[in-house]
Amino acid sequence: MNFTFSSLFTTTFYSSLLIILIYFMLKKESRIHLVGVRTLILCILLSLIKLIFPFEFFCSRNINLTFIYPKIYQFIKHPIMLFYDKTISPLDILCFVWGVGIIFFLTKFAVAYIRMTLYIKNLKPIKEQKLYSILDHIVGKKKKHIPFRFVSSEARVSPFVFGIFRPYIVLPKTFDIDSQNLYFIISHEIAHYYNGDLMLKFVLSLLRAVYWWNPFIKLLQNQLIRLLEINIDKTVTRDWSDSQKLDYLSCLVELAKENLTVSRKDEILSFQSGSPLMISQRVKIMMEDIDVHNKSSLSKSAALLLLSMLLFFIPVFTTFEAWDTDPEIKQEVSAVNSKNAFFIINENGTYDLYLDNNYVGTATEIFDSTIPIKEWNTKNEIQ
Repeated sequence: MNFTFSSLFTTTFYSSLLIILIYFMLKKESRIHLVGVRTLILCILLSLIKLIFPFEFFCSRNINLTFIYPKIYQFIKHPIMLFYDKTISPLDILCFVWGVGIIFFLTKFAVAYIRMTLYIKNLKPIKEQKLYSILDHIVGKKKKHIPFRFVSSEARVSPFVFGIFRPYIVLPKTFDIDSQNLYFIISHEIAHYYNGDLMLKFVLSLLRAVYWWNPFIKLLQNQLIRLLEINIDKTVTRDWSDSQKLDYLSCLVELAKENLTVSRKDEILSFQSGSPLMISQRVKIMMEDIDVHNKSSLSKSAALLLLSMLLFFIPVFTTFEAWDTDPEIKQEVSAVNSKNAFFIINENGTYDLYLDNNYVGTATEIFDSTIPIKEWNTKNEIQ
């Protein structure tokens, strides 16, 4: 397992394709119904796993690129002379900037999360028995009982759950919520916790700090929030009657009309989180669930999942390689191994490949770690 610029480039390329595919599926409610919400969430999980492990594995095979990419790779790898024979390459500078950015955004995320934790812990606890009776009724159906705490916020925030190990359910103090709507809200927030949505959002926030330069991660985060909310709507109301589902939607719309704010969307999931467009989409999907049955297509779900798995596994078994050589000798090069070939490192960071002691071409990166690397000695001989 090896981390290289090529493995990072390959992972970013295929992950971006997968994110664009999911974004396209989420543009219309009909597509979401056809493939299924959980299928789309699974596709996002595949994308996240690949981003966590952007490595070139021992079983990887190279896809040699000869157009544009080799020139870019040679440029970023080309050493720049500094002083006292010290050199630095554009790739070294990029890695340094990336590392500084990771430290900055991880620190920013950690500070924001700690502030939110302290803020919620300092909120006034709610000891109203009605709330805990509803909570006991909902949690009683779960195999694992979690000690949720209710706190009240002076701000007009949408109800939300926060905390991975000690969860709090935050309710707005100034908004009057009746018992039925409280049941809907608490069921929704508890489902987020039991489904592991908070942990998933936490991991994605960390990945976003690591891949701060990749705009597709923000797009992925927005898609995930939307899918998690839709999935919870479906999960909570799965066994409810149509009239209960309509009451649930009324509660959702009622809170949306109150213009309640959502604090720190990156770290929390709230009952009313999302833009008005997202709320509208959730309502439409719920209405279609009421009006239509068996609307999901197993074949389309399987096709999307298969395509996502291909985009997940292709970078595991293949890596884009910058290869600067003539197409006529590619077939000959494909037969190289540690017994009949060796590399000679050049001053500009590239590698001359020799096959049976004959020069074949120049590569910008070692594509087979088993092939020995040699260099010229002071007598201009290979050693």
